[in-house]
Amino acid sequence: MPFQRLRSKAAAAPGGARSRDVFRNMRVLATGSGLAKLVALLLTPVVARIYSPEAFGSFAIFLAATTMATPFTSLRYSAALPLPRRDDTAVNLLACCLALLLACCLLLALVLALASAPLFEAFGAGALAPFWPLFVLSVALAGGYEILTSWSVRARSFRRIAKAEITMSMVGGLCKIALAFAALARLGLVLGHLLGQACSVALLLRGAVADMARHRRRIGRRHMLRVLVRYADFPRYRFASQILLLLSAQLPIFLVGAQYGAAVAGQLGLAFTVMAIPVTLLVQTTAQAYYAEIARIGRNDPAGIAQLSRSIAKKLLLLGIAPTLVLVFGSPVLFRLLFGPQWGQAGVFSSALAIYLLAQFVSNPLSNVLNVLHRQRLNLVLDAVRAFVSALVLLAGAALDWPATQTVYAFAIGLALYYCLHLFCVFSCLSAEVRKKKSVPERPAHGNEPPGGLV
Repeated sequence: MPFQRLRSKAAAAPGGARSRDVFRNMRVLATGSGLAKLVALLLTPVVARIYSPEAFGSFAIFLAATTMATPFTSLRYSAALPLPRRDDTAVNLLACCLALLLACCLLLALVLALASAPLFEAFGAGALAPFWPLFVLSVALAGGYEILTSWSVRARSFRRIAKAEITMSMVGGLCKIALAFAALARLGLVLGHLLGQACSVALLLRGAVADMARHRRRIGRRHMLRVLVRYADFPRYRFASQILLLLSAQLPIFLVGAQYGAAVAGQLGLAFTVMAIPVTLLVQTTAQAYYAEIARIGRNDPAGIAQLSRSIAKKLLLLGIAPTLVLVFGSPVLFRLLFGPQWGQAGVFSSALAIYLLAQFVSNPLSNVLNVLHRQRLNLVLDAVRAFVSALVLLAGAALDWPATQTVYAFAIGLALYYCLHLFCVFSCLSAEVRKKKSVPERPAHGNEPPGGLV
């Protein structure tokens, strides 16, 4: 097994024990994600032959809008859940995240009740405007999944996360197929996605409810306000950073839909869906296990984080080579073979997007270093750079009337350069923290929280 070989090598390397822990957790997550993505891979050709590119385009825009709205549900406080050393601090932060989720969804429902038609039509998904309550539900489920996944990372319940991913993929894929044959083809993709999300959220919620029940007497408004202040850098910097990151990621769908039509947006949406398989399997699983480990190490040991980060980066580089080469050189043929000749353009798009895949493999998990070191401002700057590069390339393609394929190639090259810059900044930041630690006399460590009080 590849993960077993990597773990044995990690044990002999500097920081090997910690690297081994990460890869053990990564193997659990990768097994779950692997099964989930295998189900998705097997069902996607069936779904692609049932639904038209136009239907995929509308669904891609719906999904992109959901993704853009998700950070508002917790203002990125969810990203801080693995950090508190004390469980009563963490459970108050969890209560804050759930309260923010409820408030956000109520506000979104009010806005869409008044102006759903112009908002959906502006992004080429006017056919979905009458079904805006489904969008509110989608945002609620996506926000809940993000919060509960972060809580599970804190609890190191990686098996729970793996089961949730398998459930989402299997239920969602089967429901999309079943709904297409139930005269609901117009909404089949959306409803299938929602049913898969709902089942996975329900699975994750069981563990979180049990944890909150154990600490319910320690949850209070005063404590919740204190943790909101303690982790205020997350909405101040990480929220804006996440918006910029998601904007740059979803901008291609929005602008391609506006410039080239829903059918081309559907082709690009399928390309992104296939790209997400290796990214979710390796990058997201590594990021979750790695974040849990460096949060446990704490910001007071930057040398330990640096050792672990170098070990993880080398292994991710090796793991990323094969899927990158397959997608770069094989996508045009594979897409026509698996999904049908009408999806040939999606294969070309996938081949172009794979240009930045290897750099993304290494860079994305290591971005969690900036959370632990409280460098949210640097993260904001980096995400602003990504958003600027993405918008510049895509708007240039629209202004110069480039063909869609040329625009996607330019976008991929821009992102490859960005991820290299991101990786350089993360390791530069770690090196600076190590030098700073060596130059300061040793003091008693208090982890990620100040002494005294709840937080």
